Amino acid sequence: MGSWNAVRDEQFGAAQHCKDGRYVRGCLSRAYYATYAAATEALQRAGIDVSIGGRPNPGHEQLIELVRHNLNRRKFSDEDRMKMARNMRRLLSFRIGADYDPESSFEIDDAVLALKMARSVQRMLDGVE
Repeated sequence: MGSWNAVRDEQFGAAQHCKDGRYVRGCLSRAYYATYAAATEALQRAGIDVSIGGRPNPGHEQLIELVRHNLNRRKFSDEDRMKMARNMRRLLSFRIGADYDPESSFEIDDAVLALKMARSVQRMLDGVE
C-alpha cells in the first residue's frame, strides 16, 4: 500500500525533472501536488480528519486552511503555519495557471521558486526547517 509521502516524493522528483527539462508548467503543477501530498500526510499522521464529501482526501482550499489552523501549535508556531499556508496558496495559484490558463506566461524562475517553496513546506512539516 502506498502513502502520501510516496506520492510526495514522486511528485517532487517529477517537478525537479520538469524543471531540468524546462517544462515549467509541469514543474509548477507537480510542485504543488508534492506539497499537497506532504501536508495531507502530516495532517493524517496528527489524527486530523481530512476527508470531505465522501472523498478520503481534502479539497485544495480546505487543505490550506487545515494546515493554517489545525497543525499542532506546540510543534508549529503561528508564523510557521502561516508561512506554509502562504506558500501552499502561491503554489496552488501557480498550478491553476499552469494547468488551466494557456494565456499565462511562466519562466524558469517561477519553476525554481515553486521548488523552493515546496521544499520549504516539506522541510517544515518534517521538522527540519
